[in-house]
Amino acid sequence: MQRRNIPFNWVFILGIFFLASVFLLTNVGVGYLPLGQIGYAIAPSVVINQKDNALNLLSSLQRTPIIAYPAGWIAAGTTPAVVKFIHCGDQKCAANNVVQSFPSTLFTKAVSVIWGSDGLPMIANFVKYYGVFGIKCLDPNCSTSTNPNLLYPDVVDSSISYTSLVMKNHYGGVPFYLYRNYFYAVAVKCITPSCTNAVYNVLNFGSTSSTIGIAFDMAIQLASTPNARPIIVDVPFPFPMAPRKLVVRKCVDASCLNPPIVTVLDNDVGSSPADPYPQSGPKMVLDPEDVPAIVFRDSVSGNIVVYGCLDFDCTQFNSVILPYAGRQISAAFAADSSLVISYQKPVGLNGLPELRFIRCADVTCNTITTEKRVDAGTDTGYHSKTVMGIDSKPLIVYYAIRGTATVLKALKCRDMDCTAQTVTVLDPNTNLPPSELATNFVFSPPSVDV
Repeated sequence: MQRRNIPFNWVFILGIFFLASVFLLTNVGVGYLPLGQIGYAIAPSVVINQKDNALNLLSSLQRTPIIAYPAGWIAAGTTPAVVKFIHCGDQKCAANNVVQSFPSTLFTKAVSVIWGSDGLPMIANFVKYYGVFGIKCLDPNCSTSTNPNLLYPDVVDSSISYTSLVMKNHYGGVPFYLYRNYFYAVAVKCITPSCTNAVYNVLNFGSTSSTIGIAFDMAIQLASTPNARPIIVDVPFPFPMAPRKLVVRKCVDASCLNPPIVTVLDNDVGSSPADPYPQSGPKMVLDPEDVPAIVFRDSVSGNIVVYGCLDFDCTQFNSVILPYAGRQISAAFAADSSLVISYQKPVGLNGLPELRFIRCADVTCNTITTEKRVDAGTDTGYHSKTVMGIDSKPLIVYYAIRGTATVLKALKCRDMDCTAQTVTVLDPNTNLPPSELATNFVFSPPSVDV
């Protein structure tokens, strides 16, 4: 059979059609959202098209950690002024890190960052006097980004100390925020991955005493399915009234609009002034099957407590008090369901705080395989954040004090037991006063995603 030649003009037309198709498939659409409350007339918001599953998988296997934290100090008694973003150059955050700073006019009180489902970072920050904002990075290094997009207005200056914010990925690749100021908690569910539109809900489950507390943490179970549901651990408001409980709230709908399933983990967590604050509050992590574990500190002994949920909704649990006194605790699960914990020992070498590491052999930490000091420095381990890297080795990001400077550091364990570590100074001077690290609750802990 003789091959039929296609005329040149048809080749040209088909080529144009192909290029136009590629353009339409990869085009970035632009929308707009007014931000009148903060003096912006119009702020552009950008929607990034979803990548296909293969590209998302490739991106997740190649990507490196991202970190966001408050830095800069206006004056004594005011809030951190700058949001800094770090895209690590490797899994250890030890080389070729890219650092970006966002406007110093934003008086940030709380920060959270995630890798978006589109392979681009998303930053949430609470700005004093204005509310919760979203910043969508337009490249992995966040060298370009949208202007701050107002997600929830909050013009009340409730208190410098009483603000917390957690952001996670929800079903459909959209961010979900839980924000708490002194007066109320707000859930913000984005409509698009870049959060150009969002719906919010002020959470008040019945009486004031059942309102989500300032000290809370959150996770999204089954986040990649239509059955995705938030689950929250908190010390309910009000405080410092006693007794103060530690509770888990399993939302029964995607946006937590209806009263959740509530489990009381502890009927009285004590009256220590540090416990109800977000920096010293409970931390929740999900095991590989999305069953929660909660890490907190015992109100009597000051020791670390692990609450291991026995079912998906955490209606039943076991609790284990570890023989280690600690504060400012963080935790993560490994693929084999072993739990790793970072914490600050208040009185360590030379009488100064130190960073320590625990690896548990099981979910509830009945068996401990490792407990050790991991940073050779002193006066360190403030507000640590622990995540499990995509290389299945823990990464810990935390503050330390060097003379008159507050330093941001990253510690990468070289194995699951952290028998050896790589420690890197990410920011030699965050311009946060060292005197505030232990005595005040202004700081937002660094936020990390892998």
